[in-house]
Amino acid sequence: PDGFHLEEAIPFAKRLEEAGAAYISVTAGTFESFLFDDGYLAMGAPKGKSVKYGAEIKKHLGVPVFINGKIADPVWMDQLLQEGKGDVIALARPLFSDPDLPKKALEGKFDDIRKCTSCCYCNDIITKRNWPIECFQNAEVGREAEYVMRPAEKRKKILVVGGGPGGLEAARVAALRGHKVTLMEKEGVLGGQLRLAAIPTGKDKYKTFTVDWLVTQCKKAGVKIKLNTKVSSQVIEKFSPEVLIIATGGKPLIPA
Repeated sequence: PDGFHLEEAIPFAKRLEEAGAAYISVTAGTFESFLFDDGYLAMGAPKGKSVKYGAEIKKHLGVPVFINGKIADPVWMDQLLQEGKGDVIALARPLFSDPDLPKKALEGKFDDIRKCTSCCYCNDIITKRNWPIECFQNAEVGREAEYVMRPAEKRKKILVVGGGPGGLEAARVAALRGHKVTLMEKEGVLGGQLRLAAIPTGKDKYKTFTVDWLVTQCKKAGVKIKLNTKVSSQVIEKFSPEVLIIATGGKPLIPA
């Protein structure tokens, strides 16, 4: 009843240290609470909501203290360590989203880091459906051997129709493999229906962490993007692509 509080956690952590624990990793919440609504790890919760508990417990211990929970920005990670909030940043979901996060941060490639949106899709896949790990941001997770980024044997002229997340990802991967890629979008902006998904409170990361990242990476990979371009059969015939990828999104299913 009434949960497990900080005043109980501090002496408990001390006893663990006395018993020989090499480090203490501090988190908060339960399986039923930390993923939903404004729970400690939920998408709509403030970032680093459980850091304060690790910082307080650290004051009473001699062993290293790991802090975690919605810490996806490496600049902020560094700041937390500099301020002494913890000794180590423990990462789980951010490394699903981008396994190379530490390497990219070390090299100063901050724009290339595919940040975790805290959508909890990975948790849903593992714990509720009992499927192999998947990530909303990173299609390669769990399929690393299958999705090896190999250079194309033949460089092709590719046209991608649709600038939503599917079209952007297709264009990004094709360009990285060495193809000559053009993406056409009928609207004046990219992102498709994911721009709508980013409107509700707490969902803004779908725009900043997903759409903006995909657009940046497509441009870096050399994808030629044409906005306000409605694609017809005549446009396709004139462009004459060797490969055509239709990524114009799904149609809503309206029940009877």
